[in-house]
Amino acid sequence: ISLLPAFTLGQASPIQYNDLIDLFPAPNYADTAIDYIGNLIEQVLTYYGSLYFPYPYSRLGASTVSNEAGVALGPMANIMLPTDLWYLDPSFNQDVILLIDGVIAHELGHQYFYNWVKLNEFSQAWLSEAFAEYSSLRYIIKTHQKMDNVRSNYWTYMTQVPSGTDAPIASDEISESELYFYVVYLRGAHFIYQVSRRLLEFDQNLSNLVESYQEQFIYSSDMIDFFNTLPPRSEYDNFDSNRFSE
Repeated sequence: ISLLPAFTLGQASPIQYNDLIDLFPAPNYADTAIDYIGNLIEQVLTYYGSLYFPYPYSRLGASTVSNEAGVALGPMANIMLPTDLWYLDPSFNQDVILLIDGVIAHELGHQYFYNWVKLNEFSQAWLSEAFAEYSSLRYIIKTHQKMDNVRSNYWTYMTQVPSGTDAPIASDEISESELYFYVVYLRGAHFIYQVSRRLLEFDQNLSNLVESYQEQFIYSSDMIDFFNTLPPRSEYDNFDSNRFSE
C-alpha cells in the first residue's frame, strides 16, 4: 500500500473504517459513500470468507483512481475505485447499486484470484478475470436475491459477440482481441457459473483448491483437472473437457 500514492488520487492518510479496512477517498468525498463502501467491502469479504476462506491479508485499503482511467483495479491488499464512487448517494436506483456492488465485489475477488492464486501468462487471464467476475455474480445472487447480473452478462455477450465466433476463453488469440472483455470476463464467468451448478460439492472443493494455491501459479489445465474430479449432479451434467478449447 505504501507505493500507491504514486499511482492513485485521494488523501494520503486513511480513514480507518474498522480494524481491517482503510479508506483513501477522493477529495470532498461524501460521508454516505464512506459508509456505503466500507460496509460493502466488509460484507463482500465476509461472504468470500464463507465461499472460499477468510480474507488472507492483514489489512485492505480502498483508494482512488481518476475517472479517466476507466477501470477499477484489485492489486494485493487494495482495491482502486474511480473518483465518482466516492460521491455515491445510496439513494441511487437499484440498477446503479447493483452495478457498484458488482464492480467492488469483482475487484475484491482478485484478492483470491490473481493475488493469492498466481498467474504468469496473459492467455490464462480467465483464471483471474472470469473467476473474479464469477465471485461477484455469486455475491449479488446471495445478497440481492437477484439473477440480474448473470442475465446482464449473458445478454451483453450475446449481443456484442458475433454469432459463430470461435473465441476460446483461454488462448493467446483472445488476449489480443477486441472481444477480450466479452469473452474472458463475461463468457468466462458464465461458464464457471454453469459448471458450478452442474457439479456436486463445487463450492467446498473450489475453496480447498484456491486455499492450496498460495503463492503458486495456476494454469487452465489445472482447473480442467479440478473440474474433472467432481461428480456431476445428474447423468446430463458431465463436464466435457473436450469442449474447453485452449
